[in-house]
Amino acid sequence: MDKDFSDKTIIAYLKKIYGFSLTKTMDIDEAEELSAMITLEVYKSLLKVEKIDNIDGYVYRIAHNVYARFIKEKMSAQTITNEEKDSLIYDLQNNNNDEILNKIRSEITYLSKIQREIVVMHYFEKQKLKDIAAKLNLPLGSVCWHLRDARKNIKEGFREELNDSYNNEHITFDKMRNIGYLGPLCFDMSFYLNKKLTQNIAYATYHCPKSVIELAKELNVPAAFIEDEINHLLKNGFLVKLASNKYQTNIYINDIKDKDYYNKKNEIYANYAKLIYDYLKILAIDMSTNNNFFNDEKKIYSPKNDKNFLLWSLITFACSILFKFKDKQKEILKYHVRRRDDGFYVASANIKHNTNLLSLNNYFKPEENTYVNHYQDIYPIKLYTFNSFFDKRDINQKTKYPMLFETLYDFISGKIIKCPANIDKYIKLYDNELIIRESLDNDYVNMIICTLTETELLDMFPPIPKEIISIGNELDDLIYNLDKEYYPSQMHALCNIFSQNTLANVQIRVHILENLLKHNIIKPIKKKQIKTVNLIMFTDILPTGV
Repeated sequence: MDKDFSDKTIIAYLKKIYGFSLTKTMDIDEAEELSAMITLEVYKSLLKVEKIDNIDGYVYRIAHNVYARFIKEKMSAQTITNEEKDSLIYDLQNNNNDEILNKIRSEITYLSKIQREIVVMHYFEKQKLKDIAAKLNLPLGSVCWHLRDARKNIKEGFREELNDSYNNEHITFDKMRNIGYLGPLCFDMSFYLNKKLTQNIAYATYHCPKSVIELAKELNVPAAFIEDEINHLLKNGFLVKLASNKYQTNIYINDIKDKDYYNKKNEIYANYAKLIYDYLKILAIDMSTNNNFFNDEKKIYSPKNDKNFLLWSLITFACSILFKFKDKQKEILKYHVRRRDDGFYVASANIKHNTNLLSLNNYFKPEENTYVNHYQDIYPIKLYTFNSFFDKRDINQKTKYPMLFETLYDFISGKIIKCPANIDKYIKLYDNELIIRESLDNDYVNMIICTLTETELLDMFPPIPKEIISIGNELDDLIYNLDKEYYPSQMHALCNIFSQNTLANVQIRVHILENLLKHNIIKPIKKKQIKTVNLIMFTDILPTGV
């Protein structure tokens, strides 16, 4: 083939080759190495061949052959020397689960003749690998490769059956989060902990470090499986190996099932919201009469010039930032872990429970997100959102926010007109009540728009009194002392950081709004505002009209 065709073909198959490599190795570094080898081999072959009838099959055959050579070279360079720590030996000699043992023995019968001989000689007759190599007249590397391949085939033989029974038991991670920065491939925590067994190993070593054998006994899973998952967790920074040959989780896990804890915490939030009520009352009154917020040279838009609607967003926005007295981001940076894919973050997860621990979990929708558009020259948008039971937004739709608010920006700037081509865009804006139709030719924007920067808006608020800062610090200490009892000692430093700036958290803000409503400082929002309350879009233009 000519060079141009070969170049275009390689470019077209790069992602597929990398996907094939990642599927085979399940390891980023090895996948990159393998994909580079396959790409080189495919390119060299394309330059030599004259005609290809099936390009997909042709590339796949080369990829498969290179992968086989890759495995052979990799395995031949390794040796298995520590028989005492071999996980399959443990399963065969110490596992009391007859069903698992019988399944392992059954799978041995499906191995090739040479692999059966090696497994029997090594595991049952307890011969050393170098002696087996001599008796079978094979290189030691070949014996090692056959043994590892045999173990893999045995495990694969009953993996599906094991998973079927295992999936009905044990814990499941929920709300896995990466507090920090993902690597260039954007592989988040859920990519690395997508198996229940992996999650259960992480959880089992959370409160108390455990060895491979201890984990095998506790989870009732063959040690060979445990060993594989531990290596996976270790390589990617989610597990730490201690000097005692035990392992400890490096994930911040929330597994608090105590109802009294949640009730007590909510009571604390309510009490401290009352302690700062007088300050917030003055703040709300000041905002409602402050000409900087309501003047003829507008930099803040509120639909129909609704002061009450604006106050809702301004109060929650101010509380979310002004009550952050400590630099949590700087502190937590000390505990970020560098991942193999160049991610740099603290891993965190909740344990999923079948029962609703507290109606509080439905009462609050604690979701706050500031969205920064990647195309600042086209869509200069930052979005403040605060979701609670006061609004009727679907927080599961937040991943669609970028496109939705880009469409709103286009509407404000007059880039989309009413015509059949734009009907879908208008429907989305209407459904989310970001624009309201007053008549056939009259739509108005139904959310707060601000042409000030976040910093400029915050500068319009009065300074925080020292007594409020003292109340906030006192609350942080109270929450930390309550929380730390539920976390292992190695997580107390992180627990302390996560307990900081509690006065700015979403639950406190809900109680703040309730208190202000109760005392008639703010009024209930209107029905048509229920989807857009507590939203502020920071941008460079304001809507025209009402």
